[in-house]
Amino acid sequence: MADCLPRLWEGLDRAPEFPVILPEFFKNIPFVVQSLSLIKVRVEYFKTSENVKVDTLVLTARTASYPNFNLPLTKRTRENLALHSTKSPWRKIYISRKFAPKRRAHNEDEVEVLLVKKGFEIVYAEKLTVHQQIRLMSETSVLAGLHGAALTNMFFLPKTAKVLELRNQNDHLTQCFFKLASALDLAYYYTLNRGDSENTILTDFTIDLEALDKTLDQILF
Repeated sequence: MADCLPRLWEGLDRAPEFPVILPEFFKNIPFVVQSLSLIKVRVEYFKTSENVKVDTLVLTARTASYPNFNLPLTKRTRENLALHSTKSPWRKIYISRKFAPKRRAHNEDEVEVLLVKKGFEIVYAEKLTVHQQIRLMSETSVLAGLHGAALTNMFFLPKTAKVLELRNQNDHLTQCFFKLASALDLAYYYTLNRGDSENTILTDFTIDLEALDKTLDQILF
């Protein structure tokens, strides 16, 4: 969503009639297949054991250096895929990583109890299709979650929505979701939480419930 789709928009601008060519193993990644289906592009898959000959190849580079985003292309993802609810967004969504292999909260049950008291729904992104996630975001006024790929769902939030990221207090470098929220002009909030290590990508967390409670009050005021 954040890296490949901006490159795809750029490629389609140059050659809208060209198919996208991908290694065959991408056919086994549901969110890739579902995303490309929603965009309605033609895809040609090839085996990694074979060579592919094409007359003209458009190869796009990264559209921005990490952790930054190309603003026009980022907003284009929202414009091309986001849905618009017929009524004002009302749902408060917490995307749990309870079933994820890494970056989980040691005190996840306590976190969920607190959030439910604040009116949040607990959602497991891996149980939803891409289209279901997009639909859910169109109805969402507040999106909260641990640092993780599911927060890229902010692409599909209404422009009035707010984002809350539960961050690692030992990591001062991983700013990608703050940068993405900024690119999308979304209000961004965060709390700092104790990670088992400074490596946010691999560590588990203990969520600071007091800080979360105070920040939620600020967001929901």
